[in-house]
Amino acid sequence: MTQRPRLQSFAAHLRYHKGNLERTISVLITWKHRQHLMHTSKQMGQGRIKDQKARDLAFAKSKHCIFCGGSVVATTVDHYPPRAVFHDNRWPEGYVFPACASCNSGSREADNWAGFLSMMDPNINQPESQFEKNLKRLKSLDQTSPGLIRESFGSTAIEKKSMARRLRMNRELGQTYADLPLVKIPVAAQKWMDVFAPKLTKALHFEHTNRIPPSNAGLQYWWFTNANQLEGNVPQIINNDFGYPSVKRANVDLSGQFNYRYQVSNNGEMGLFVIGFRFAFMIISAITFDPAVTERVIRQARAAVEAYKAYDSAPGRV
Repeated sequence: MTQRPRLQSFAAHLRYHKGNLERTISVLITWKHRQHLMHTSKQMGQGRIKDQKARDLAFAKSKHCIFCGGSVVATTVDHYPPRAVFHDNRWPEGYVFPACASCNSGSREADNWAGFLSMMDPNINQPESQFEKNLKRLKSLDQTSPGLIRESFGSTAIEKKSMARRLRMNRELGQTYADLPLVKIPVAAQKWMDVFAPKLTKALHFEHTNRIPPSNAGLQYWWFTNANQLEGNVPQIINNDFGYPSVKRANVDLSGQFNYRYQVSNNGEMGLFVIGFRFAFMIISAITFDPAVTERVIRQARAAVEAYKAYDSAPGRV
């Protein structure tokens, strides 16, 4: 029997960011044309993929949905990460997966949120066309979660001053605290991340093991904004044992938009992933097929929290 290599004890390295994600936390962004926020827009969806090449590639991997345990026959193809996180919808080659209609459409809001959030990199200048797409996503989410825009962009000057001091941001000449490009992560973001992070983890795990996670697989994840990264409150767990796949389309490197490192066991029943989306947000996730192992990992993670009480966290568990 193949011996399962021991994954790096990531729980011992966890360092949690300040501020509970169950409360609102700040995100540093570059945001333009705020007056456009009240414009109307229709909801964007992903829908069924009609590209025959993508279908052939996905169904060659499996005939069953990889997102709900592998017992349901796949009828659609899902691009994951979703095309919404990439400029001009130019997603990386190969990241297409067989999915049932329910799993494909069930992450629509979460995909829109991830697409919006992934563009909140202060180091990039969005073209007008990309800005309009992102605006539509935000307006769509505001329709299903009324008050989202107000919650995200309604910070007072005093609140922004507090955020800026925490992030050690300096104002430009003549700039007030109210003008700083800071927003809050809305409460609804956690429910979307509870859909997005597990689905992405299952897709990447399948991509590198060809094993469909069972419906009772254990999955633990943490996510961090670029503000958390600026504060230095992000776990450092990557070592030389992690794989670093090439993310390309037509020989164009897309790693500046989406990249990840991973470590999986020989039998394909365990995986650890560190995933980044520009300098906007990142996810650390672990998946195990054995419930007993899952409980042990979670206990280790909780022990790490207790060991570092100076930090708070909001891990997502599915």
